[in-house]
Amino acid sequence: MIDTSARARSMTASATTSSAVRALVARNQRRPTLRRMNRHQATSASATAMGELSMHTWRGHKVAYRQAGASGTPIVLIHGFGVSSFQFRDNIDVLAKSHRVFAIDLVGFGSSSQPDVPY
Repeated sequence: MIDTSARARSMTASATTSSAVRALVARNQRRPTLRRMNRHQATSASATAMGELSMHTWRGHKVAYRQAGASGTPIVLIHGFGVSSFQFRDNIDVLAKSHRVFAIDLVGFGSSSQPDVPY
């Protein structure tokens, strides 16, 4: 014969534990500080905002560069290791308002030649 009182106590304890766990989790959850973006909100930098992509041949390799801005003191943007001129996508159009901006892709990065040479 099954002891129904033991089973009832077990079910009550389980329900109480579940309620306590849910309450604890709810109390400790952090509210998000950034709102989630949906896929329609995400945008990329337009080609005109980043400047027109051009190519220059240097020592037999194609070097890609972007140029924006018609006048002002020239500024040359050189990316770090493992990235490209795309790193400056948010800066180029702002700088181009008062400067002539050049952002290059070093050989081996971005849209420049990817040479197969020993290092």
